[in-house]
Amino acid sequence: MGHLAAAETATAQALTLLEPGLRRSRAYYSVQLAELQIAQGNTEGARTTAAAIDTTQVSSQSITSRLAAVCHTLATA
Repeated sequence: MGHLAAAETATAQALTLLEPGLRRSRAYYSVQLAELQIAQGNTEGARTTAAAIDTTQVSSQSITSRLAAVCHTLATA
């Protein structure tokens, strides 16, 4: 609802609280973080975030589609 900075902070905090084995959740919140960074014009932060996302063991088409959209947005930025 327009509180992008607060949402980014909360998402980053959620990532720090996740257990290492929760790969799907980590990928989900990482993609969300990259989307929030893009929405705020922080393309460099979004590039760094997106590059660190490991989807090799995540079988979620929703997450991989969102990551692809992030990468496409960054490629055209």
